[in-house]
Amino acid sequence: MKNLGDIQVGARLNEEITRVFGSKTAAADAMGIAQGSYFSPYITGRNKIGGILQQRLLKSGIDLQYVLEGVRDQMRQSAQGDVVECSIELQRLKRRMDMITDELKDMAKVMDKLSRRNSL
Repeated sequence: MKNLGDIQVGARLNEEITRVFGSKTAAADAMGIAQGSYFSPYITGRNKIGGILQQRLLKSGIDLQYVLEGVRDQMRQSAQGDVVECSIELQRLKRRMDMITDELKDMAKVMDKLSRRNSL
């Protein structure tokens, strides 16, 4: 039987399934496919990944461009980098806000002491 697929595409598919889901069984469950062995003909390069499977993979978060062409989706990578940068910035702002809150509490204590002295 002639292979219609591509072994390299199959290897990348296996890599992405493992990255996103951890296993073929988990991927099959997430995509509503009966069993993980469904992916075997595609992973071995026996079958070419058709339109229906491409849609399922895309909807499930698989980087389809990487699977089919070997090129990572730059927007996805950029978005992941942006998320990391935002997370770091949020942490920095939270620390700054905590410091300002502590300073305000200290100021409130001083003002309370001063107002008690002045009322005597």
